[in-house]
Amino acid sequence: MKRLGSLSVAIVLCWLALPGTAFAKSFSLPTAKVVARVQPDGAVEVTESITYSFSGSFTGGYREIPLRPGETISDIHVAEEGRLYRPGASAELGSSGDVDTFGVANLGDRVRIVWHYAAEYESRTFQVGYTLHRFITSYDDVADLNLRVWGEEWTTSLDKLKAKIVLPEASPEVRVWGHPAHVEGYTELDPEGYGASLFATYVPASQWVEMRVVFPTSLLTSTTDTKVVAGDGLDRILAEERAELEAFERDRARREWFKHNLYWLIPLGLALAFLPAAFVALHVWRRYGREPEVPVVPEHIPEPPGEEAPALVGALLEPTGGRVKPDTFTATLFDLIRRRYIDAIATQTQKSTWAGLRHETLDDLSIKLADKDENTLEPFEKEVYAAMRFAIAEGGEARDGGEVRLLLSKLKDVMKGHPQEFHDHLENFKKHVNAAVTQRGWWIGRGLIPLLKAVAVAWFVAIGAFVLAAMTGDGPEPPGWAPYVWGILAAIAGINAILLTSA
Repeated sequence: MKRLGSLSVAIVLCWLALPGTAFAKSFSLPTAKVVARVQPDGAVEVTESITYSFSGSFTGGYREIPLRPGETISDIHVAEEGRLYRPGASAELGSSGDVDTFGVANLGDRVRIVWHYAAEYESRTFQVGYTLHRFITSYDDVADLNLRVWGEEWTTSLDKLKAKIVLPEASPEVRVWGHPAHVEGYTELDPEGYGASLFATYVPASQWVEMRVVFPTSLLTSTTDTKVVAGDGLDRILAEERAELEAFERDRARREWFKHNLYWLIPLGLALAFLPAAFVALHVWRRYGREPEVPVVPEHIPEPPGEEAPALVGALLEPTGGRVKPDTFTATLFDLIRRRYIDAIATQTQKSTWAGLRHETLDDLSIKLADKDENTLEPFEKEVYAAMRFAIAEGGEARDGGEVRLLLSKLKDVMKGHPQEFHDHLENFKKHVNAAVTQRGWWIGRGLIPLLKAVAVAWFVAIGAFVLAAMTGDGPEPPGWAPYVWGILAAIAGINAILLTSA
């Protein structure tokens, strides 16, 4: 339905009287009454009576009344218990002013009304009045007044709402509707034909309420203060209301269908949230990640097959090609000892315990660099060789004949004293091991391509569905089912995208 007007679309807020107040404060809205009197020329005089129940200290409130092109507002006033507030006060939000004063600011597409008072732990009722011009749409046969009597900008729920539209003359051909249909309430015609009323209970926060009254244009003595549209409008209006009622019934039927089918919709949603990512990962693993079939080896073999370095074997045994464990660094050290690039002599060292009262003899190794060409080593082996050269120079002890050797038991102390040096050697070691594994073609990266494509598609669907959910749910009309469907799709795609990204 195309809405023709908007009355209470702006929020009424209160602000602190004492900014430094340490305790929490709030207000509730027990009742609101809106009376709109249609004048013979089509102008609409509106009086809003809004009751607050304050818990804490409050000093001001405001209303913003939106205006579309061609619409104007006049005769603005604020009152309380028959006492008129004085005009001329500041209309800035959060401003202070004398009690019983108000100010008005024209913001172009809306008019702001700010009033000042002093309230603390009490109930107060404020009346805000104004006249709307060119607000009614008049056709040849009927005049259409579509009044938003409560706005969606309220952050506090309203317990009771009563709205009344009073016509200048009585007619038996008056029609009334209340929107939206899901708000608890009802409408009724004046028994004498002078208008209609709307009643609503517990209007939730951020929920608007509209009242639409259609009456014969002949009740107006003049249409000078209305928006005149040539032709008849009743059939068009009735079609709009039928369409809105049918849409509400469809939504209600869908809600009932979902309610009675949750027993399989919830498992389906959970399955859709995880299975697509699982299937993609399974496909990539079956296509690219499975270990190849190899012949059965004998139960006992005389020595490990092949001549590959321990670091490469360790990397090959890891589940991914990007991880090289630090223990392969140690394995490479002993492999260099085995291959005589590093000379090692078995020895024994004394370890003191119990504050020197006890001594323990431990087996140890005394190492030095051998006279072999280090250029024959692999790049990752050179990093271990260089690390040992540094360790021997820093922590080694000179022996007879000027020979410098390092006890392996002291290697840990040298590493603690020069952490950055050994960290750099370890990182370079890992990089060179991965480069050697890649060069040998042991790791095939083609499986990453379909996985990245699936990740891109999942994130694209998730972000697109989220944007569509926000776009379809952001508007003055009830959102319907579209934002919920897009939101569920965004959640499902987002979970799959997260699972695939972490795979």
